[in-house]
Amino acid sequence: MNIYLENSPNLKKVTLSNLKSFLLSKGWTTNTNLHLEKNIAFLGPKDNTGTQVQITLPKNESYIDFFQRVHDLVNVLSAMYESSYDEIIDEINSCFTDIFNARVIDTGLFSNSLSLDEALREINGIKSLLAYGASSVVKPRKHFEVPLSKGNKFVESCRFGHTFHGSFGFSVEIPVIKENEEQSIFEPPFERKVCERIARGLKLLDHSLKTKNPDLLVYGFDTAFNSKMCDALINMSNQDNKEIELSFKWSRQISLSEDLIGFSSIILDERHYEIASYASEKLKEVEPEEAEIKGRVVDLHCLHDPKNEEAKRYIILKYINADNEMCDVKSYLNPSHYKKVCDAHGKGSEVSIHGTLSRNKSGWVLSNIKSVQV
Repeated sequence: MNIYLENSPNLKKVTLSNLKSFLLSKGWTTNTNLHLEKNIAFLGPKDNTGTQVQITLPKNESYIDFFQRVHDLVNVLSAMYESSYDEIIDEINSCFTDIFNARVIDTGLFSNSLSLDEALREINGIKSLLAYGASSVVKPRKHFEVPLSKGNKFVESCRFGHTFHGSFGFSVEIPVIKENEEQSIFEPPFERKVCERIARGLKLLDHSLKTKNPDLLVYGFDTAFNSKMCDALINMSNQDNKEIELSFKWSRQISLSEDLIGFSSIILDERHYEIASYASEKLKEVEPEEAEIKGRVVDLHCLHDPKNEEAKRYIILKYINADNEMCDVKSYLNPSHYKKVCDAHGKGSEVSIHGTLSRNKSGWVLSNIKSVQV
């Protein structure tokens, strides 16, 4: 492999479309007066002598010297725009992509590295944040038992980029548009809406901290975080209040919503996690209401003689809730109701239980049982 590809693996991701888009965004124009068989000429800013800078690009990515030419061009652009080589590469590659970065600021005893368990926890947290963020774009709700199918599909389209130094960082590439795809000037693509929802939630989380009003995050669920997105942030902190910097690099091809202009990063610490935890609990709550639920028993639990009035007996019932989600409902039963449910479970029969249904941070609960029917 050529040395310039070894030193910058992201150079291999550069496409001709991204490169042209980058140049046009910087004010370069194609030189229509110069017609070349295998190259495209671009005119840029004027140099110190007042002469307009001109560069040429290969017309086809399949040319054997394509990456060598791009490598040389990036060095020129790096000097012109006073940015590092890798920064120019990142800017070029982000033309059609939003990039979400998560950086663990303190990696402990081992500099710039994480244990496999910690790395897996970070990745799972990022995955949940994206999946549940996409779910809320489809259907804004306070809480989801599991991500919606479109949320899972969205995650499948995301790509895990290179990890980066500076403590320890993860990078996720989110293609917001396909190359040469025409975009609506009125409606951002679904993928950008997901990224903006996450960014908006982070802004609101920080604003809730600064105003000492955690309920702002709770009330903002329709445009920001649902409960599972809050949980994802907490899990990423390893539940030990680890500081994490979350940041975005936005695709230049799509205009950013006005309320997010200027937002690029936030460092989360213990205070943010406390607010996220509070919001998560509040968003999971469902006021108690009388209900009759029907489903199949999947768990029976009693450590002592179930006939003993003092023994604690509970069951777990699979139930489809009002949002058409399958969820587990926990219910404590008296001896006669417990026996009836045990018999039904043995026969594989469904059970109908009438009581007071509610949801708290631990999950769904059916209490004040009035009747059990098989």
